[in-house]
Amino acid sequence: MKKMFHPSILKNAFAIDARSIRLFRILLGVAILFYVVELWPVIDLFFTENGILTAEFQRTAVSNVARGAFSIFYLSDTYGFAASMLVLLAISGFALVAGKAPRIWSAVAAIILISISNRFYQASYGADQMIRLLAFWSIFLPARGGANAGTFAALAQLATVYAFAGFIKSDRVWLIEANGVIHAFKLDHFTRSWTAWTMNFPGTLRFSSIVVLLLERFGWLLFFSPWRTGLCRFLAFVSFAGLHLVIIGFLHIGLFPYLNLIFLTLLLPAGFWETMEKFGIKYLRADAKPEEDRLLNGLAAAFSLLVLVWNLSVYARANWTRSIPVNQFMASIGLRQHWAFYGPAPNRNDGWHVFIGQLADGTEIDVLRNKPVSFLKPPSLIESFPHRRWGHFLTKMTYHRHDPELLDRTMEYFCKNDDRIRRIETYYVLEETMDVGEVDRLSRKWLMSRNCY
Repeated sequence: MKKMFHPSILKNAFAIDARSIRLFRILLGVAILFYVVELWPVIDLFFTENGILTAEFQRTAVSNVARGAFSIFYLSDTYGFAASMLVLLAISGFALVAGKAPRIWSAVAAIILISISNRFYQASYGADQMIRLLAFWSIFLPARGGANAGTFAALAQLATVYAFAGFIKSDRVWLIEANGVIHAFKLDHFTRSWTAWTMNFPGTLRFSSIVVLLLERFGWLLFFSPWRTGLCRFLAFVSFAGLHLVIIGFLHIGLFPYLNLIFLTLLLPAGFWETMEKFGIKYLRADAKPEEDRLLNGLAAAFSLLVLVWNLSVYARANWTRSIPVNQFMASIGLRQHWAFYGPAPNRNDGWHVFIGQLADGTEIDVLRNKPVSFLKPPSLIESFPHRRWGHFLTKMTYHRHDPELLDRTMEYFCKNDDRIRRIETYYVLEETMDVGEVDRLSRKWLMSRNCY
């Protein structure tokens, strides 16, 4: 027992192999490039004065939780400036892939990613939160591997993601009925066309709910095992990677699960790389000597403690976490986070917006999808939008109870960008997810109308 808790063994429990850090940064660079490609088509929509979320609106919008937080995108509301920032972000991605000055380019990427999250909060989703955290903690990781405050902070952040996502699943649908996965798979905003097929196997889905809950609540303990650290880390990697591969297979949630897989590569132990070398796959040589940087280590320790306090307070629903100045500070440093994936229970209400544009000749069109008006549910909701960011934007608008100001700005955007439209009527088709074996209920609700001048 004394051997298990010897300081050298405990320190090894916080160490990360240099080759894993290198792989992590390469994949982070690749993810940044995909992220830039995803955002490029919506620059005008969400980052300029011609779009819905103008800088002036975002600074005071009640629907913007990050209002008042730091963002370099507030320096200019032009397409050219926003595009130049995304180009710089892409350059940082290439630099991380090439392994050039990884800490510096991680910092550049983190600043831009934090700014993006704070500038267009209403159109963001889990991937925006995750990618900025990956870039943030990459700043503190030692290129030579080993154990220091930076490696501990990165592993602690990874553990935080799963632990709080697990413990926030506190509703009876997870704890007693074991129907959490079933209800998650019935939310059409994020499901793939074949996900409905899984409803034929309710027993398997209930078993999956139990596995997900236990894995998220307790699987992260394997990250820090002082006993057989390498084996435990590899088992954790395989388990959580399997979870995300299932998510990718059945849910359509963009880059988020891929970013989680990238974060998990930090768990790959030295034994994994040594086995790869036996098969002739040489990645790079490991050097367990950590880089000494007292300032970065001190900051990493302080930020890690702050993340723990913040997440515990959010979980306990402490009033101070809803304070505007506190949210501004946490968002400005890029550490504001919330891991409520389908918790306390999956949302039981789903639905979609229909924006009806009345043209001068009296005909009507769905101005969002540029199709004839239909209130029927599309085969795939997320794929029915011109861009997936529209889906996240409108979903968040629903969470904000169809914020009138935000909805009016959305209709104004359609008016400005299509001279044919004389008037817009907005409806929301609500789909209430019923219990297993029951048919979901649909109802149509009128939200707002606006004349176009």
